[in-house]
Amino acid sequence: GLDKINDLLIETASKYDLVVRLKGGDPAVFGRVYEEVEILNKMHIDYDIIPGITSSTVAMAHLGLGFTIRDIATSVTFTTGHFKDNSDKPFDINGLLNYGTLAIYMGIRNIDSIMKEIYNKTHTNFPVVVCFDVTGPMEQYVTGTVLNIVDKLKDVTYNSKPGLIIIGHVIGKFNISVLLTVKYRTKYLVQGTRTHAIDKAFELYAQGDWCMILPNDI
Repeated sequence: GLDKINDLLIETASKYDLVVRLKGGDPAVFGRVYEEVEILNKMHIDYDIIPGITSSTVAMAHLGLGFTIRDIATSVTFTTGHFKDNSDKPFDINGLLNYGTLAIYMGIRNIDSIMKEIYNKTHTNFPVVVCFDVTGPMEQYVTGTVLNIVDKLKDVTYNSKPGLIIIGHVIGKFNISVLLTVKYRTKYLVQGTRTHAIDKAFELYAQGDWCMILPNDI
């Protein structure tokens, strides 16, 4: 949990001159960066933040789309479909009603109620894409609309794993049916010296495989 992470940040910073806290995606987008920075400031620990790219942006890039497209969508809203207390709190869909795109994180478990709420409030059958394991070895995209995406997911084996839901007219601008199947890629763990492990990782990715490295000279 967050408390354990904060404790680890303080502990390691007291032992080492340089500590890397590596997070997937952009820590400022549902990454609780503020809570971690708050404890670092409180303990007078210097830090730099080097943000990554949030998963929904990567997904849109893989689809060859933009959250905003001239004359179709002029804004994007990032929201979450999951709340800590599992309550049915409303989320902001005003962007959809004002020529925008909606990216919902952590909403797969509640996708049925989310789609119903969107349709009840907008009365529009927006195009939808659901994205699983973006950049991972089991990357998969499922397209549909607000009214049929839940049925389409019944034929997909995703075992309740996390995913993204992206909704808006921009999704309807590109034929992405070829991406509906899982991109099965061989997975490797590469060991050895850091230099050789990185070289091998590039080689594996170039041939379409997926890997993680575990250098033995760190």
